[in-house]
Amino acid sequence: MATINLGAIKFNWQGAYAGGTAYAVDDVVSYNGSSYICKLASTGNLPTNTTYWDQMSSAGTNGTDLTSTLTTQGDLVYRDGSGLQRLGAGTAGQLLRSGGAGANPSWIDVAGGKIKKTHWWWDETQASLPDTSSAGTGLQVANYTFTAVSDNPHFILDFSFFLGINGTSNNDSGDVHCVAWIETSGGTLVYPFGFKKTVDFRSNTSFRALANQFFLEDTDAGSYSMSSSWGGERRTYAGVMGNQATDETQPVASSGVSAGDTLVFKCHLGGSNDTWYNRTSGATSSHSRSWFKLVEYDNTL
Repeated sequence: MATINLGAIKFNWQGAYAGGTAYAVDDVVSYNGSSYICKLASTGNLPTNTTYWDQMSSAGTNGTDLTSTLTTQGDLVYRDGSGLQRLGAGTAGQLLRSGGAGANPSWIDVAGGKIKKTHWWWDETQASLPDTSSAGTGLQVANYTFTAVSDNPHFILDFSFFLGINGTSNNDSGDVHCVAWIETSGGTLVYPFGFKKTVDFRSNTSFRALANQFFLEDTDAGSYSMSSSWGGERRTYAGVMGNQATDETQPVASSGVSAGDTLVFKCHLGGSNDTWYNRTSGATSSHSRSWFKLVEYDNTL
């Protein structure tokens, strides 16, 4: 009569596979989400070694085990038309976008033109504008220190100042020169505002070198006044960007700037005849104020 080993009638569940365990025939283990049965006594042989093991069940794609689908830190899993799929990590700063029902998700770049920071400033200083037609760097009206929020950003400037005009001897008050720029704390120019002028200069070499020949104004002002004491006007430059060397070209973002860098916005004014900043010729107390709004954008438009 045949002898039956009652202890081998059922499988012997041994839990998760361990390399140092000695396994006997009919021992069953789990490994990477699948199950395997030992068919030849084994120690240290992975369940994927078909000499010693047979696979009983597979993890499949039911979501209980994704180690074969997700391979890298940052991976995501999604279902396409046939099953679970891997979406590798996007690049830093990208956003995950849904394609809607019937489409796969994807990584996208953030749209450009985001406002990162806005700075407001005003000034009630009164002064005579120096004659910058032949020499000098004019009157410094802004020296504003701030911290960059993003790498190599764009900037947009709104600047407005009150100009006093002496009309006693010449109703055409002469030239007005205005430059504005951003530099590093070490004095390196990184973003000149306005238009680049290469011929027919009204200002001297030192003045126009401040912003590498970029200007908000460098012209015969044509300001007109019949009054020696109370003539004046407000000049406003709105929505001015920088590094735009020619007309009909896109402004160019700053370079060599990193988030956290200390930057300085500066503005100088000058002219050629009797003109004043924030006052008229006859004013003895504050007559008006100048102001600017400086907006930092990211480096894409």
